[in-house]
Amino acid sequence: MSTGSAPLPQGIISPGTNPYRGSVVADAWARFADESDVTSIHRDVFETCLAGVDHARTGRSSAGITIYGSAGSGKTHLIGRLRRRLTDDCHSPTLERLSQAFAYVRLNANPESLYRHVRQRVADDLLRGPRRGMTQIDRMILTRLMDADQGGGDLSGWWDHALEERPEDLPELLADFGQTERISTAFIQVLIHLVSRRHRLDVAGWLRGDALPEASYARLGIASNVDDDPELVARSVLIDFMRLAGPQVPLVLCFDQVEALQHDPRDTDAMFRYGQLITDLHDADTNLVLISCMQSSLFDQLRQAIPTYALERMAGFRTSSLQPLHGDQARDLLRQRIRIHGADPDRPAGSAEFWPLDDADLAAIVPDVGCTPRALLDAAATRWDERKRPGQLPVEKLPSTEDWLVQEWERRIETARETSPPEKSDETLRDGIPRLVHVAGGGWRCAGTTDKLALDYVLTGPNDEARVGIKVCEDDGNALASQLKKLVALFPGKANLQKLVLLRDERRPISKNAVKTQQHLKALEQNDAVFVPVPPEAFAALNSLRQILADAAAGDLDCHGRAVGFDTVLGWLRENLPMELRELADQLLLPGTGGIDSSPHLERLQTHLQEAFVVAADEAARALDLPLERILSLASERTDLFGRIDGDRTALFSARMGSSSLSTASN
Repeated sequence: MSTGSAPLPQGIISPGTNPYRGSVVADAWARFADESDVTSIHRDVFETCLAGVDHARTGRSSAGITIYGSAGSGKTHLIGRLRRRLTDDCHSPTLERLSQAFAYVRLNANPESLYRHVRQRVADDLLRGPRRGMTQIDRMILTRLMDADQGGGDLSGWWDHALEERPEDLPELLADFGQTERISTAFIQVLIHLVSRRHRLDVAGWLRGDALPEASYARLGIASNVDDDPELVARSVLIDFMRLAGPQVPLVLCFDQVEALQHDPRDTDAMFRYGQLITDLHDADTNLVLISCMQSSLFDQLRQAIPTYALERMAGFRTSSLQPLHGDQARDLLRQRIRIHGADPDRPAGSAEFWPLDDADLAAIVPDVGCTPRALLDAAATRWDERKRPGQLPVEKLPSTEDWLVQEWERRIETARETSPPEKSDETLRDGIPRLVHVAGGGWRCAGTTDKLALDYVLTGPNDEARVGIKVCEDDGNALASQLKKLVALFPGKANLQKLVLLRDERRPISKNAVKTQQHLKALEQNDAVFVPVPPEAFAALNSLRQILADAAAGDLDCHGRAVGFDTVLGWLRENLPMELRELADQLLLPGTGGIDSSPHLERLQTHLQEAFVVAADEAARALDLPLERILSLASERTDLFGRIDGDRTALFSARMGSSSLSTASN
């Protein structure tokens, strides 16, 4: 449920404010989802989900559950309640204590990289656990091993004893288990390190699908799969996760905002891909619970877009709708918001429970046909403002939708600037570029490719007049070198492209020691490929764009009780696209080879300053074998990247890689 306000600090409503505003819940793990939940609401659907877990625990078959409802009907709150019930923070779990693993997957992703997105989210949640306690994946593994070893008692005690007294038994038990459950050798090898308590950072990175250096693969003792399709690799790892789950610890996956997969509400291909994902996971094992949450309108579309076999796996156990709230449930929700808010210092002694609202107000805001939780809270908030200070203060004029979008965009930009690290740049580009093309393209279409190692997307112009290949260069080490080598062989002759654009986060300059990668880049640029280092400002804007479009598609963009639809947001973005996104779109869609700054000297200077941090300009010129004037010109042109201190000798420093105190320096 959302009222369009920013999430309140630590999920608490500030005293003295309207108790019915500020209910944004964007994540089922959010603390506010716990505090504001009312268990009487949608109790029947909640019990259906628990019945699905019990069914999966029998091992007869996995359970597919589809939950649909109107925008603001409380889907994310319901998942949060389910997460609280199913995640166990017990520090001393045993085989006798029933438990299950839980993962929440918000589908603000590109369908072309859907398996990678789900793999990352599942791994993130399975790596969660109580502080100084066992993670969910620890419990999944140890439950299977302890059961196979015919052990008993406390899981962590058995784990400690096995590592101390017979450490060689754990790899053997895991290898036997992996062979029985048909789990890949690489996955089992990574789990051996996990249960042996070795290389935990490398293990976590591999499970998530992060780009790892060759040294990490060497420590883990596995190959890097540089020549394999990344979607197929992620699909294989996801299926291994599923097979790891057993009857003692079934795995519950909750997929929220299914609508966000669509770059356009009329996009049926995204729904087909989602149906295939559910089918793959459902058929991987018999002890899974797959919960899909969506709006009612999408459920109708989905039934037409996916094959019957996929629909049976998605909703075969149960299909449940979230019904409107009526009298008692509506009162329970308002009562809970007052409880979170605390006592109102202005409330007169002996006044009605919902003061300043009375019974007539409650009857007015809850119609006979009922209403969604969001609509109830929005109406109650408005009525509260009107009743609390009648005639004392003018009624606040609500902003127009356009003014509200300006404010909402600025809020999201500020958040994105703090939450767009270089480690997430590949995900941002792969999901953000197709959305940007849809906003700015003027008839351009974005499609995936059959060879994702060579290209991520092909953009096709109006009337098929042009084809532009897009490659996201965010992998490191041998993987990127191998992919670029493949592109060298394809472009320009065999790729049937008029233009090739290579994208990379400029905060991650390619090392000068990556000789093969540099050679392949040079060869591609000589053939008129365009290398575009994407600046942080563009990443923040791209993240904001993908999130606001995803929320609008899912019905979760609410302006003080007025739903802001996808087409409205799309039109506003087309009229108000920020300059950094307009420039990035031009690099993709306009003819020519100009870039944001495609000069190889820019990357070389970045890399040099990343290693030296502060250096005299003449020394940098000698080290890079460039004229001093060119070095000074680069520093002056890109003050967002480089700082400059003039004196007897001009000094340069990195404005991105160093401390925050230097990052704001200017000429």
